[in-house]
Amino acid sequence: PTLIVRGEHDAFSSQAWCERAADLLPRGSLAVVEGAAHAAQYSHPTRVAGLVRSFLEEVEDGLHEG
Repeated sequence: PTLIVRGEHDAFSSQAWCERAADLLPRGSLAVVEGAAHAAQYSHPTRVAGLVRSFLEEVEDGLHEG
């Protein structure tokens, strides 16, 4: 499983590029941080941490269900 995190206003990684990258991965997911630019982990650390935490919980739940 892979989580791609993109800032809504990221000038380096377009929405289309990130969507394509997530689609190419067998278990890829994309999360967009509203109001953030390229380095969302620095400008919105709490939001990014929440996204990562939720993603990891979903992955862990999937492991226990399988």
